[in-house]
Amino acid sequence: MNERKKLLPIISLLLAGVGFIFISSAPIYNDEQIGFGIIISLIGFVCAVISLFKKEYKKLWAIIGVIICIFSTISFINFSNKRAQMLQEQLERARTTHIITFNSDGGSYVEPMIVNMETWLVEPAEPIKDGYVFDGWSYNGEKFLFNRYADNYVTTDITLKAIWLKEQTSNLTNSGHNFSNNSSNTGNSNVNNNYNSNTENLGSSNNSSSRITNNTSTRGYQQIYDEYAKKLRDAGPTSSISEMAEICNDGVYEMARYMYSAKGTDGQYATYEQWAGKLYDVYMKEVR
Repeated sequence: MNERKKLLPIISLLLAGVGFIFISSAPIYNDEQIGFGIIISLIGFVCAVISLFKKEYKKLWAIIGVIICIFSTISFINFSNKRAQMLQEQLERARTTHIITFNSDGGSYVEPMIVNMETWLVEPAEPIKDGYVFDGWSYNGEKFLFNRYADNYVTTDITLKAIWLKEQTSNLTNSGHNFSNNSSNTGNSNVNNNYNSNTENLGSSNNSSSRITNNTSTRGYQQIYDEYAKKLRDAGPTSSISEMAEICNDGVYEMARYMYSAKGTDGQYATYEQWAGKLYDVYMKEVR
C-alpha cells in the first residue's frame, strides 16, 4: 500500500505534463483540447498538493508537478489573451468596409458592393452589352476572381472593369450565293465552295482569344467537378490553405466559363451555383 502511495507524486508529475502539452499545443479554437488539458492539469495539481503534505511521499516529484501546473496555467492565460485579441481583430475587420464599384464599360449598370474583410465575394449579376459577350471583371489588368473571402484581396475601395468579347457568328447564307436557284451541277459546286470557304474561316477564328458564343464545351459541370475535386483531395495533405483556395477558385472559374457557353439548364446561374457549392464543400472538408 505504501509503495502505491509513493507513486502519487510521479502520477501528479505525469498528469501535469500531459495537461501542459494539451494546453500549449491546442489550436486557437479547439475548446475540447483546451478543456481536456485543464482537467488533467487540475488532477495533477491536486495529486501534487496531497504529496507535499504527506511526509512519506517523494516531495521532489510533487514539486516538479506543481511547477508544471503553474506553466500550464500561464499557457492557458496566454491562450485566452491570444484568442481575445483575435476576436477583437475580427470585430475591427468587420467594422472596416470597402466599396467595390463596377465599371461595365458601356454595358448595363451593376450595383456597387459593400464588403468587409470577412465577406465571401459572390459575383454580381452579369451586365449586358449588344454585340458582346461578358467574360468577367478585371482589376489592374488582371482577371478578378470571386468565390473567395475578401481578406487580402480587397483592402481599399476598388473599381472592377468589365471584360467584353466581340460576339462572333457564322452564317452561310450571307456568302452572296443564291442557293434556291442553283439546282444544276454548277449550283452544287457553288454550295460546296461556299461551305468550304466558311469552314476555313471558322477554323482560322479558333486562333483568336475570343469565345464563339454558339460553341459548347465538351466538359460539363460533372467533368469539371470531378477534375478539381480530385485536385483538392490530392493536394489536401501537403498544400497550404491559400494553395487549396486557388485550386477551388480555378475550378469555379471553369464552371462559370462553361455556364457562359452552355444552353438550357446548364446555362442557368442556379445550376452553376449548385455545382460551385459542391466544389466549395470539398475544399472546406479538405482544409479542416
